[in-house]
Amino acid sequence: MFSTKRSKHLQIHIQYISLATNGFAGKNPIAKGGFGEVYEAVSEDRGHIALKRIDRGQGQGDHEFKTEIALLSTYKHENIVSLLGLSDEDANKILVYKYESNGSLDKHLNIVDLTDFRSV
Repeated sequence: MFSTKRSKHLQIHIQYISLATNGFAGKNPIAKGGFGEVYEAVSEDRGHIALKRIDRGQGQGDHEFKTEIALLSTYKHENIVSLLGLSDEDANKILVYKYESNGSLDKHLNIVDLTDFRSV
C-alpha cells in the first residue's frame, strides 16, 4: 500500500495553503467531485494552482487520498493533471495541482470532434 511518507517531497504545510487561498475565505469552489471541492488559487512559487480538499462527508477517506497520490506520482502525461503537492496535516487532506485553464476533460467529451476542442 502507498504511504504518504514516500511522498515527503510533495508535502506542503497547511499554513502555506491557507495563505494561498486566504483561508478558503470567500473562495467559491470551481468544481465539485466525488473527492470533494476544488478551489483555484495563486501561489508565489507554484503559480496558478488548483486545490482539492477531501470531503469526508462524501464517504472519502485515507484510501482514496493515498490512491490518487500514488497514481499521479507514478503516471506522467500531457493529458493528466500534474500533482504539485499535498497536505496531510491534522484532519486536512488536500491535493495541490497545476491549474488547467481549459478545465476537466469530461467537459470536452460531449464534443463530436475532439481533435479541435479549442474552438469551443
